[in-house]
Amino acid sequence: MDQPTVQQHREPGVKYKPVTRHRMVTTEINGIASTREVPYESWEPVPPKEWDEVILRGATGVILGFAGIAAIGTSASVGGLLATLVVEPIAYMCGVMFTGAWLTCVAFQWLDRVDPERARVAERAGWFFLALSMGATVAYGHTLNALWAGIVGAAIDLIAKGLLLLLIRYHRVPLDADLAHWVTEREQAIASKSLLGKRIARLNRMAAYQRAVGGREYEAASAMLDGATVTRTVVEDTAASSPELGPVIQAVPVQAAPPVPAAPAPVVVPVAPTASAVPVVPAAPAPVVAPAAPVVPNYIAAPVPTVPVAPVVPSVPVTSQTAPQAPAAAAPATGGGTAAQSPVPAVTPIGRPNIATICRAGIAANAKVTDAELLAMVLAAGHEDRPTLADTVRRSAQRIDPDRKAS
Repeated sequence: MDQPTVQQHREPGVKYKPVTRHRMVTTEINGIASTREVPYESWEPVPPKEWDEVILRGATGVILGFAGIAAIGTSASVGGLLATLVVEPIAYMCGVMFTGAWLTCVAFQWLDRVDPERARVAERAGWFFLALSMGATVAYGHTLNALWAGIVGAAIDLIAKGLLLLLIRYHRVPLDADLAHWVTEREQAIASKSLLGKRIARLNRMAAYQRAVGGREYEAASAMLDGATVTRTVVEDTAASSPELGPVIQAVPVQAAPPVPAAPAPVVVPVAPTASAVPVVPAAPAPVVAPAAPVVPNYIAAPVPTVPVAPVVPSVPVTSQTAPQAPAAAAPATGGGTAAQSPVPAVTPIGRPNIATICRAGIAANAKVTDAELLAMVLAAGHEDRPTLADTVRRSAQRIDPDRKAS
């Protein structure tokens, strides 16, 4: 069966080409439909030739070919020059570096073609590496008593780079200052999100690893820092009055006790006077409660962390030289009581000293202390009892005091 031809209007002067298309044809007999696909011929207009695109593709192919030839020639010249110093394979690999350096800089210029300011660094580095490559080629020609051949060979690199820069300049779209600033801001926003996401992922991996292998020390550090609030106070001109503190003090605020709310004044209910009633004595006015003094943070100088030498670490005393005293909050004058100052919380040690520290402290306190006594001190400090603990204590004591005898 011949394919049907669809009559189609064709514009004069426009080039057409025949194409085969398909359409659905439905046949219905006695109420039963059947549909099949039927091919047919049609005409499709042919777009004109894009000569600019053809020329651009041809020029790009020629330029890339010249760059490849320049890379091979320069690598061979530099490799032959260095072959007198090292073996030939290494010499020719070094020759590839000379051409590869300025070609890499050209690649970065292509990537930054919309931002000339960023591309300027790659452009300057590319000219520098090109000068080294051309100089090496000229030097190789001079060693073979063919200086002019070396100069011609060096010009190949110059021609290839010049053509590559022309190609980049063709594709470079000049942007005005406002549009360039807008593009830069969008790039910065996207780059900052990407960088922050990578940093958070890395920190999460580190935290997961520490939770798995950190042990009690990591748990103690987490307990110290999870709810901690760090405050740094800079105290100026304190070197003259307190030389031992220095010009800068890092302090941690300790809040004073909150003021006690004043009791409400008693409510006096007036009583109607009567002829036979006893005169009512008016109630005494409510005592005037002095307003509470403002809460002034009491700064305690942060001590320098040291290694504990005993299971119990004493709290840091607060003196007039380490922290300014805050005025005590006034309490209501009831029952002749006195206002009490808020106590400074004691420093509770977190964690435990290691076995060597406990043994060193025990030997310093009593040179004749026995291994059993040292073992009891280690157990009292919170170390778990295990079969090798006694041997560990004995070896630690022996390292601290080599003259002692095992007991």
